[in-house]
Amino acid sequence: MRIDPNLASINMNRKSVNILVWLGAVSLVSIPCVSGWVNAQSTIASTPPGGNQVAGNPVSSNSANSPVLGKQNVAGPASREMIDPNMLVFYALKSSIAGSKISYKVHQLTNAYNQQVILSGEYKSTGNWTGQFRYTARVSAGETTMDVIQISDGRLMYTQFGADSPPKLVNVEKVREQLIPRIYRPEENQDVYVLLAIGGQAELMRSLYQRYNWHRAEEGKIGGLDVWQLLGKLRTEPPKYLGTAEIDQQLVAMNPDTENLPSHVRLTLGRPVSGQNETSIPYFPYQIEYFRLERNKEGHVVRLAPLSKIEYLEPTRNFKESESDFIYRVEPTIERIDEETSRYVPRVQP
Repeated sequence: MRIDPNLASINMNRKSVNILVWLGAVSLVSIPCVSGWVNAQSTIASTPPGGNQVAGNPVSSNSANSPVLGKQNVAGPASREMIDPNMLVFYALKSSIAGSKISYKVHQLTNAYNQQVILSGEYKSTGNWTGQFRYTARVSAGETTMDVIQISDGRLMYTQFGADSPPKLVNVEKVREQLIPRIYRPEENQDVYVLLAIGGQAELMRSLYQRYNWHRAEEGKIGGLDVWQLLGKLRTEPPKYLGTAEIDQQLVAMNPDTENLPSHVRLTLGRPVSGQNETSIPYFPYQIEYFRLERNKEGHVVRLAPLSKIEYLEPTRNFKESESDFIYRVEPTIERIDEETSRYVPRVQP
């Protein structure tokens, strides 16, 4: 999702705006507070100062070496079933569409180009294939703030950055129509989940799944919660399930060596525990940490620099919602609405 040019007025230079676009700060990609540095030889279990570390065992990987993080110990216990971390992220994507309703708070802090950008917001979704959600946030930089809202009633999705910018509209129903009859047999057409991930938490997971190759998973506990911590780096090959819309092409088009943009990600997902009382919400993205490449004068990568940290707080299934929560009201002062449906419509494969 593109960010409105008016966002540049938040005391941020254009480079900082590009960072927010990449992180999807307004598409609900966020909750943050990053401190310290990650050494180039650290593994997913290593944690920058102020971060959270999983106490547990590495259970899977499909890449024995990382060009930045160094050689990984990928051998899990022989009794454990090997898990593809990419599929864990895909399950999180599916859960954001077909799972139960959920509500939570969002907090993100991003540091880039000597700019500190803080985002605080709230999110609620009815889930269960409805496509209904409401996301409101306030973005602050210095003494300047801007309110952001993204709402979908399952048919139309509106996004607005600041009171004076034109809303952006996506006709979700039109996209759904393009997916009939595959939408009625999703388990035989898994790419449908990718194409239906429009806005909110679902689009966040669409971005993480397609943009990064998840090559290591570690299971354990954080704060009493059963979780996986996954490590991802920018893809050089497409994922198993690839969307065919314009937005999907943009997600996988970035050069892995791009400087100053997040090349690596650490994702904390809720982990289901069979036969026990679950302490976490399965496949819920509790935390996302973004890192960028840092090079020396010779151009060699020396470490990963923390860029942004997103936290999703106080998630709950127990909340009340009404139809009015998911209705967007166009203010009389709005002169135009920018149509963006074409970016989400799947393209016919040759």
